[in-house]
Amino acid sequence: RVGSSNPMGVETTDVDYVPFFPYFFYKDLFAFLVSFTFFWCICIWAPNLFGHPDNYIPASAMTTPSHIVPEWYFLPYYAILKSVPSKLGGAIAMGASMGLLYALPHLDRSETSGPRFKTFHHVFFTLFILDVILLGWVGGKAATPTLVTINQFLTVGYFFHILFVLPALGVVAHRERNSQALAI
Repeated sequence: RVGSSNPMGVETTDVDYVPFFPYFFYKDLFAFLVSFTFFWCICIWAPNLFGHPDNYIPASAMTTPSHIVPEWYFLPYYAILKSVPSKLGGAIAMGASMGLLYALPHLDRSETSGPRFKTFHHVFFTLFILDVILLGWVGGKAATPTLVTINQFLTVGYFFHILFVLPALGVVAHRERNSQALAI
């Protein structure tokens, strides 16, 4: 399929299409230049703005800090890695959590790509985002028995949402759409 799409995720007629050039081209070029300028200014005038203060502590070969954690965007995956007691199992779970994100388009088999026609999609999406944020918070903390239990619960919630909730929402949306079509 070529051309522009719409946020509803449903098919439209050829009358509704907008050509890519010049409308979207110039809009995207402007957005690229603004973001490039912003990041260029940070790199030139404030390169340490997002750095961690611990990066300026001189390294010592005799001691290893106990609070070493990855950057914030890796913390949910680090928490999934820590939630499995086995090293190999943790690595497999972390790799599967990243790999499932690539499989998301194939897990949702509903006819519409947008969430507008899926009844409980917003509720479950909010729960998923909360789950990922809490995984990131737990991933940055030291492992205590309580946090390990919470971490394991959140990891199961992460996989449950991607593997079971998303396909179920697609099936429910498909059934609702068919029942609405039959009612008309």
